[in-house]
Amino acid sequence: MPQLLFYRYVDVRENKQIKKDKRIALAPGQTFKYYTPDRYDRAADAQRFLALSYPPQYRVGPIPEDELPNLHVQLRSVAPANGQPGGGQEVATTQTLFLFEHFLLQ
Repeated sequence: MPQLLFYRYVDVRENKQIKKDKRIALAPGQTFKYYTPDRYDRAADAQRFLALSYPPQYRVGPIPEDELPNLHVQLRSVAPANGQPGGGQEVATTQTLFLFEHFLLQ
């Protein structure tokens, strides 16, 4: 069976933090970080199907399934929330995901 690829949809603030730290980690007060195997090219679709409270501005990924840390929430459907219908898919972890860096070689 082919390996799943996952994505995280983020706002400007989280995107800056990810680029600075080269990792995705829990922020103070957060319980989980959520990822989805669903790839969306439009912010409105990501907000709707992932029941986000904001329209995300960036998509992080693809992240191969075997690169995700241990999952605390296995693959499930996203429940309606934040006035959005949900229906996408999600997994979640409490652990940090370290990202690979790409450098422009001279």
